[in-house]
Amino acid sequence: MTGNVAVSSGISVLGGNSPGLALTDDVTGQVVIHGSIQTTGYGSTTLPTDVTKLTPQNLEQGGSAMIVGGNVTGGVLVAHAPSDTTDTTADVDKDGIADATQATASFTTYGQAPALLIGSATKATTLGVLQGNTNGLVINGNVAGAGVYSGISATGVQIGGLGQLVTISGGIAIGGTVAGSSNGSVGTGLHLYSGASTPLLTISGGVAGNASATAGGTSVGIQIDAGATLPAITNSGTIAATTTASTGGSVAILDLGNTLTNVTNSGTIIASSTDGSGRAIDVSGDTAGFTYTQALASSTQTNVPGIGGAILTGSGNDILNISAGAVYG
Repeated sequence: MTGNVAVSSGISVLGGNSPGLALTDDVTGQVVIHGSIQTTGYGSTTLPTDVTKLTPQNLEQGGSAMIVGGNVTGGVLVAHAPSDTTDTTADVDKDGIADATQATASFTTYGQAPALLIGSATKATTLGVLQGNTNGLVINGNVAGAGVYSGISATGVQIGGLGQLVTISGGIAIGGTVAGSSNGSVGTGLHLYSGASTPLLTISGGVAGNASATAGGTSVGIQIDAGATLPAITNSGTIAATTTASTGGSVAILDLGNTLTNVTNSGTIIASSTDGSGRAIDVSGDTAGFTYTQALASSTQTNVPGIGGAILTGSGNDILNISAGAVYG
């Protein structure tokens, strides 16, 4: 596809394995989404009191709200509504549509498919840097995956995992919200699979994994698999993993790839489990050395940074540099 892709309208899809918006070919421009996209295969997206009457058709698994399976030269922006609508001609995101008329993008997938999936089973995928930005993927809207029914995992954003390489140039920036919420399974906010690569994750909004209701679920805020590459995370927002069921673990940042060497936090990182097993940062497999820095982002910052949950380091030379805020085990 030659040129830019801009979506401002709403999309709602009901059906098994049916995505809302699938960009499987290359795009030479940028992709900007301001619309609302919802997908599911469920007969009901709220948990009924009596689930014994549900049929397999009622529990059919739908597709992702959005799939990016081709190269995007100009990057991908999941956009928010403009803060100033007095200028009716401004087009800051360069999508060809006046910003004043656009809303905040919202992706919601009810089921095990990730709400936003970047990657392909047939070819490598690369996102270039957005115009006027330093990142290839910017999420300023809201992206949520919800399993709803017991035993169904949920993911907000999945990078890779289909067998081919995914490269996000510049980095990933999240100024909106990304969340995965499960019921008795794994709820993951952001998951980088093997073959996914980006140099930096910057969070000023929120990334959350949640597991509730049925016992035994696990919540993960950010997971970096073996074979994935993410060297640094900078957080001024919130990274959270919350498990409210009677049993089940929680990990706010989980690095299984031995590539995460630096986390800088001026916001909040928290892992909370009813059974007390919460891990704020788990880089226990790291051999190259890891540095955690917690400090005020500027002299005018008024909120106090903090981290709650265990910090598990590896066998390398690790540094914890805490100059502001609180640390809770």
